[in-house]
Amino acid sequence: MRRLSTFLSALLIVVSTGCGDTASGPSGPVDISVRTVRFGADTTTAIVTMDDTLTFTVKGDTTLAGVSSGRHTFSARTSLDYLPVTFEANIGPNQRVVVIPRPSTCRIYERGGPCEGRNAFYWPGHTLVACPANDYAEICTAASDFARLGLTWPDSGSSALNAYVYHGKLLVGALRSKSSGAGEDTIAMAFYQAGDYAPRNRIDVVGGDSSRWRTEAWTDARHVPLPGLDTARLRKTDRLGQNFGLSVTTTAHLPPSQNNAILFRFDVRNISDHPDFRLVHPEEPAAGHTLRDIYLAPFFDPDIGGGASGLDRSNDAEAKDDNATLFPDEQLLVAYDQSFAVNTFSSSFAARPGLVGLQILEIPAGTTARGLILTATLTAGGIDRPLILDFVPTAQEDFLYAVYSGGRAGAQLLPTECNAGAFALLCTTESSNNARMGWSIGPIPSLAPGEQVSLAVALLLAPPTPGTFTSGQAVQPQNSALASNARPIYAIARDLRALAAQVRALRVP
Repeated sequence: MRRLSTFLSALLIVVSTGCGDTASGPSGPVDISVRTVRFGADTTTAIVTMDDTLTFTVKGDTTLAGVSSGRHTFSARTSLDYLPVTFEANIGPNQRVVVIPRPSTCRIYERGGPCEGRNAFYWPGHTLVACPANDYAEICTAASDFARLGLTWPDSGSSALNAYVYHGKLLVGALRSKSSGAGEDTIAMAFYQAGDYAPRNRIDVVGGDSSRWRTEAWTDARHVPLPGLDTARLRKTDRLGQNFGLSVTTTAHLPPSQNNAILFRFDVRNISDHPDFRLVHPEEPAAGHTLRDIYLAPFFDPDIGGGASGLDRSNDAEAKDDNATLFPDEQLLVAYDQSFAVNTFSSSFAARPGLVGLQILEIPAGTTARGLILTATLTAGGIDRPLILDFVPTAQEDFLYAVYSGGRAGAQLLPTECNAGAFALLCTTESSNNARMGWSIGPIPSLAPGEQVSLAVALLLAPPTPGTFTSGQAVQPQNSALASNARPIYAIARDLRALAAQVRALRVP
């Protein structure tokens, strides 16, 4: 514990509000203790400003002497969070301890709809909803997929609970020089598990335009406990210095002309030299670091009709009977219920569930795009094994980098069932499965502190073309012939392809 100087104590008396503390007895100057939160043996550091005048650093406890009783305003930046926290506290003879809290991060909720109580991009006048919004960049709790629904469609009140996407996230893989010694570290993000993102700015409408929502997250929350966890995913000594050091600003836009499309722009900037980033990561050099051979992978888990069993999807048949394919000419990935029959949907769509498309709109100059189509479980020799998209244990991170590169790097680490072709990395089957899909965009040769790259994708929804399918009859994707337009799924997706052609020229304002 430390005590501020007599000069600072006098300053506090001058700048205090002077408001009486009616709940704590007679008013008058008191000594107070300002404390930071602790997690196990870790003590948080905070840079605190009181009443917009006095700024000081706290690690553990600090005593402020001669603080006038009344209501005071505090703001703080801590070594646990990228978001600052602002709060007020009544100080008086019976209230002499001020604890710096963690900022509340989940705060844009939909109320009374399919995302009840969850973060959501919600557009008034439409029932097209993307939730939980935090999945697309900001991870606000220990579990990144705490919602039954990720995207509902169509834009019709009678079908508002039809769920199509369970989870979405921008994944990143990169190389960076080792913090000590020669060589490079491979770093790559988990898909479901938390630890890669933490919020920097709150989700909000852009400029009063409810068709656009924006949130900014910073990477590298692996060593700090996220809300909902008592411990971090990695210990302080695990992979120390293996940070991305990236800011990811996500802007979601519902084009007024296209109610069945949501556009996402991801602005990715190297902020490894930013003082606020280094407060959470003191091991970072003052000049930051440069990443190289970077792959950006906007990735989604489509569950067409899934979610009926809530968080437990092990017995969720609708979560496991989809498939996915790619139309190279349109740069369009497509997911669909393989039998075009979803019992959990409203009656008007149960026998004609829509298709979900993920279309590329913009990618950084000099990069190329490959599709990523993965199943949740691979089968080799009759043994099922999960295709785990997590950075734990350490060796898994090298595998993730190979996946996000689309097989362009580290292909020897991929399972034998995976095929890295010219158009896509295919780790899937022709039979129905819990398909996931995304794009591998890269390689970006390097990204130094202050440099930024951007990409944009469109998430599309459209009904199957009438007369091209029979509900209850399985349609295989024929992914061994991606260049063929004679595949049945190509005709079934005619309306989706038409929508993609209309959206191709759109941009996120």
